[in-house]
Amino acid sequence: MTDGAGRPPPAPLTALEIAYGSALETADAPTRAWSRAGRPPSTSAAEMARRAHAAYQALADAVRPALAGGRCLVSFSGGMDSSFVLAVAAAVARTDGLPPPVPIILRFTDAPRADETARQVAVLGALRDHGPLGEPLVLTIGDELDFCGPVALRMLDLVGPQVPANMYTHLPLLEAAAGGTLLTGFGGDQLIGGHGRRFRPRTRALAALPLGMESALRPPADLPWLQPAARRRCQELLTARRRWRLLPARQRLIREAGSRFTQVALAGIERMADRCDARVGHPLFDPVFLTQLGDLLDVLPPIRRTPLFHLLAGGRLPAVVTEQHPKAVLSEAFQRSATREATAHFDPDQLPTDVRDLLDVDRLLSVWRDRGPVRSNALLLHVALARQGQPISPLSPLSPLLPPAGPGAG
Repeated sequence: MTDGAGRPPPAPLTALEIAYGSALETADAPTRAWSRAGRPPSTSAAEMARRAHAAYQALADAVRPALAGGRCLVSFSGGMDSSFVLAVAAAVARTDGLPPPVPIILRFTDAPRADETARQVAVLGALRDHGPLGEPLVLTIGDELDFCGPVALRMLDLVGPQVPANMYTHLPLLEAAAGGTLLTGFGGDQLIGGHGRRFRPRTRALAALPLGMESALRPPADLPWLQPAARRRCQELLTARRRWRLLPARQRLIREAGSRFTQVALAGIERMADRCDARVGHPLFDPVFLTQLGDLLDVLPPIRRTPLFHLLAGGRLPAVVTEQHPKAVLSEAFQRSATREATAHFDPDQLPTDVRDLLDVDRLLSVWRDRGPVRSNALLLHVALARQGQPISPLSPLSPLLPPAGPGAG
């Protein structure tokens, strides 16, 4: 049996992963050799530009089938990853004479820190000046994307709890893409970001120790809702995961693309797409693009996301696409009245027993009062809701989850 992309489906979340709040990687982290990683070879500017061009062309090749295969929507938040995917798709449509991609946008009306309207308008304006672009579809968001709101509840009925727990935000986009394809910028944080770190000798020295010793020397993980033994095990697994940062770029990309988190997340969104009669593509995970990106990163010194995107664009895209800007704070849109109500009436006995046994429930409820569940494992709320044993949202075919999408985005 395989999922929608032909991969074997990942194993279900373990009790520890549910208690922690996300997928956890195994502890088979490399050791010692990391601290001996050498500096990248000296490479000419022309060779760097050649490798950057090859990576850009691989990304263009990754989006082309979606554009050629019918109606193609691009999930567009205004963030750097989705802006880059949309810009590449628009450039491919222009040069190949294909129908232009249609940006689909979630526009937050009552969450100022989540709103990226100004950035969206700037990027879309620049892309229109660069060539044809499909008329944007704008979904206006009030409370609908509350973590325990109508969209999340429908996801729970369709496919159950997912990782990351806010995966339900893709659901209205996938319903709008029914019969066609939705392209996302998923993966940018893992694959494009994180290559600009410079590590102190102490960090490399710790990574050369046996994993258990490094884990014990690290500051304790901020997981007060877990029982001590569960917290220690998470600390060890998170320490192993943290060691990936020191890997050479190509090895890090391989680890990130094949990680349990990635496989669980991709399988979840593919299941949702199937239920919505839509296809979904994640160009940043295209294997040829990742190979070419690894070739480029192999010869670069540490580089942050903004200059890396600028290098990949190579002057082919409007400058605003690769400009740095603050990330939106989406928790403001997720943690609203429905979540507060669900938190107030949370019954830990609705959780599986093996999950419940890993929790310090009093501490969990205290943390939820102080921080809110979105910042401290709201997955537990979804698991509890999904175990009620009866449908928790209307499931009429293609029932609108949000107000109808409207054209225009400035």
